[in-house]
Amino acid sequence: MREGVGVERLRLPQIVRDERRGEEHRRHRLLESLAPRRRPSPAVLAGFAAVVLVRVLTLPRSLWEMDEVLFARAVEHFDPLSHRPHPPGYPLLVGLGKAFNLVFHDPFVSLVALSFVSSLVGYAALVAAFRRIAGEGSERVAVAGALLFHLSPAMLVQAPLPMSVPEVAPSSWTTRASGWYSTRLPVARTAKARSVSS
Repeated sequence: MREGVGVERLRLPQIVRDERRGEEHRRHRLLESLAPRRRPSPAVLAGFAAVVLVRVLTLPRSLWEMDEVLFARAVEHFDPLSHRPHPPGYPLLVGLGKAFNLVFHDPFVSLVALSFVSSLVGYAALVAAFRRIAGEGSERVAVAGALLFHLSPAMLVQAPLPMSVPEVAPSSWTTRASGWYSTRLPVARTAKARSVSS
């Protein structure tokens, strides 16, 4: 009976040590993920500058569509039942527009600034996603993919507008972020997938 207790005493410290090692490993991975990333490459910065330049040149000077009027009215007074803005109400977009309005004091300018910022965030998210998809060392491919999207004709017309266009609305940030995060998950490769890729 004493031997069993002795064996348990020997095993328990080993289990505790293994748990501590696992905890240290998790802590190390967390610190690694929080560590500052490497600086953006010249290609990423050049692409970012191109998106900034194009967005500045295509900023709207006045309201263009009825949706813009509804969103500007919603920044002043949010009331989805009175179509300020139209259903489903876009509370995130209107809330961010109200936050920008604290700085700019003009609903139209606030929404235009929000669409400008969301375009830049969208560019950075797409570069990160394409870099992850294409693999390390594919910085230029990632920049080219993000620029193809952000400089496409639809984005040239719709991106600077202060409305809920799905490509540029802040609500689509969550979609982009989830797409980027899904590329961060480890890929489980089956034997069939290995044979196809070889």
